[in-house]
Amino acid sequence: FSLFFYIPPKTKQVLKMTLGEALRQFRIKNDMSQKQVAFSLKISTEYYCKIENDKVIPSKNLLSKIYDRTELK
Repeated sequence: FSLFFYIPPKTKQVLKMTLGEALRQFRIKNDMSQKQVAFSLKISTEYYCKIENDKVIPSKNLLSKIYDRTELK
């Protein structure tokens, strides 16, 4: 399962990466822990870890929250 993301604003290229890879990159770039991101999404840290490690695919509602709270487009 992979998604394409637009990485704004300096690079104008589309990178192919998994959702988990994109989330990990966002989290590290913003100096956040997995616990902090999970809290902001109102999910357990364990479930967030599974998403970040590409073990589960989140629901449409959770994907919507992820897109709203991150730079992922």
